[in-house]
Amino acid sequence: ETARLDPALAAHGGIAFESYGCAACHGWQAEALGGAVPDLRVRPPASLEYFQVVLRGALKSRGMPAFELDDETDRALYAYLINSAWDAHESEASGR
Repeated sequence: ETARLDPALAAHGGIAFESYGCAACHGWQAEALGGAVPDLRVRPPASLEYFQVVLRGALKSRGMPAFELDDETDRALYAYLINSAWDAHESEASGR
């Protein structure tokens, strides 16, 4: 289980999420728009290392484009996804 990550880093990741066009497929809050794209609030990346492999093109054959980002942006995006997953979990648990 991954704990919440640095909120400032996650905020930077949210900006990157929008800037790099992630929302076009994954939705504005990382909620999948349907189809084959996973809901990243429910299925966040298992680890930063796995996420970096995906970002570099491991799922290109499934339609996920490759990105060449710096390590800080990778970490920020990962933090955004992990914290979004926690937000969704806590919202569901509280009935919101």
